[in-house]
Amino acid sequence: MSKSHARTALIATSFLLLTISPHYVRADVDLSPAGWDEGEIEKYLVLENAFGQDKPLATGTSGLISGSSSALAMRAGLEALKQGGSAVDAALAGAMTQIVMNAGATVSYAGVLEMVYYDAATGKVYALDAGFNTVQDEDDPLSIPLASYMTPDQKAEPGPRGRTVMAPGFMAGVEVAHRRFGKLPFDQIFQPAIYFAEEGFPISPRLARWINRRKDILSRLPETKAVFTNEGGDFHAQGDLFTQPALAQTLRAVAKDGASYMYTGVWAERFVEAVRKDGGKLSMEDLADYELNWSEPLHVAYREYDIYTNPNAFALAGAMNLLEHADLSARGHYTESPETFVWLTRILRTVRVHPTLGAFVSGGRPQDWLKEDVVANVWEHMQSDADPSDPEAVGNGSGHSSSIVAVDRDGNVATVLHSINTVIWGESGLIVDGVSIPDAACFQQQLIMDTGPGKRLPNATEPLIVLTEGRPVLAASAIGSAIDYETIKVLFNALDFGMNPKQAGDAAHVLASLDDRERVLQDEYGEDLVLGVRDLGIELEVVDARSASRYRGYAVILAIDIETGILTGSAPTTYNGAALAY
Repeated sequence: MSKSHARTALIATSFLLLTISPHYVRADVDLSPAGWDEGEIEKYLVLENAFGQDKPLATGTSGLISGSSSALAMRAGLEALKQGGSAVDAALAGAMTQIVMNAGATVSYAGVLEMVYYDAATGKVYALDAGFNTVQDEDDPLSIPLASYMTPDQKAEPGPRGRTVMAPGFMAGVEVAHRRFGKLPFDQIFQPAIYFAEEGFPISPRLARWINRRKDILSRLPETKAVFTNEGGDFHAQGDLFTQPALAQTLRAVAKDGASYMYTGVWAERFVEAVRKDGGKLSMEDLADYELNWSEPLHVAYREYDIYTNPNAFALAGAMNLLEHADLSARGHYTESPETFVWLTRILRTVRVHPTLGAFVSGGRPQDWLKEDVVANVWEHMQSDADPSDPEAVGNGSGHSSSIVAVDRDGNVATVLHSINTVIWGESGLIVDGVSIPDAACFQQQLIMDTGPGKRLPNATEPLIVLTEGRPVLAASAIGSAIDYETIKVLFNALDFGMNPKQAGDAAHVLASLDDRERVLQDEYGEDLVLGVRDLGIELEVVDARSASRYRGYAVILAIDIETGILTGSAPTTYNGAALAY
């Protein structure tokens, strides 16, 4: 063994042992869908195509899981709960199955994972940031090829795309989360994903549209094209049985050998080789040096509640502190009070455009959103009619994600967001042994430069858990271009107006402000509210659902009644996820 490989193995072993070993509840667990009741797979395959359909409020007492995508994946997570698994087991089994059912289009085993976890045994909340690491040898990040949506002609820059790839965190996150809080055998949480990768599933109308739309990207490299074409070389179409045998083999290896297979093992070597062949600078050291630790989540006190979220979610802290300082809920609900609507949207715009308070506080830091005097000063500034908007500074990079919330019979709660953080399948067209490879560096060049080489790329996603008197009452995780807006909307509806998860999620959306105007979704607001907002001098546009998609977010939510123990949960109607309980 070379010195380089020996060092790699030693580092990998160290990161895999960062957390305590799990204590398994049962050794006879079998999560494979082959053992599900007759008709279960067929039932949930129908729900896989239930886009845009109303999702009922799930109610239970022993366990609950809700996910933004793939009803089958949520059924896999529910099986983990039924067989004695923890909330982490359920969330991880669900997340890995979401990727298979998604064909790696918007989520990936080479993507990222964020988790907030409540441990019922200790009453403590933890955060896990399994984000991308920047590449150690990347010495000129501003020259990383741009994404097509970053260029004037909407075309990807010509040439190799390997430099758009960073060191992934998803599978390391799976291992570390399970090692600390999992109860089922590690290999079992892979079984639903392996089953559907091997046995396949009919290609849905949506997946067929995606494949057809991205044929140019999926044709770029032979290994990728082979995944999405039949024996005759034609791209798969709606209704075709879609199998992913190479992916199944990779998942079996990780289930057997652990995450090291993807960080120092055979897959890692093939991954690095593919990226470097395409002009990238990623190395085996980048993967071996990837480390994870549980950390303290960001704590935001709001009225009688304690909100715990991603340590970098300071915009959420700013919004909630401004809402409380302004006592905004006392003015009425935002769908009924034009004044509430205007101030809610101004608050959301302010924290999005100025997350570091640079416009208000000299030398301001993101953490300053936690200070009462700073929040008071910002609110006073906002009262002066100063416009906090800056259209040039607003807008998120393109990205795709899935989210999950779960609670088990012991009261442990997990909330997860995982993502490729780029457009569908990215623009590199890389697939390594069945695993789609995100090109998430293609729109974050400045952030990569600011972060520095070989460092964890910061993110501000907002998976969260809410406690009152030390006990969890709510968990939520939002996706979409307006994660921040949707998250605040859910918290405002649930904590200030007592809405259940379905009511809080289905309530009228607050659309993100990406320019100098506000927007509302057609048929979600009454005419009186629209006219009232305009009377206050706000330019307000009413848009249809298609136009609104780039301005909105989508949340999965669960609630726990601490008096009765009843669990309730919801999933967004737009996608094909589900909320399931027992």
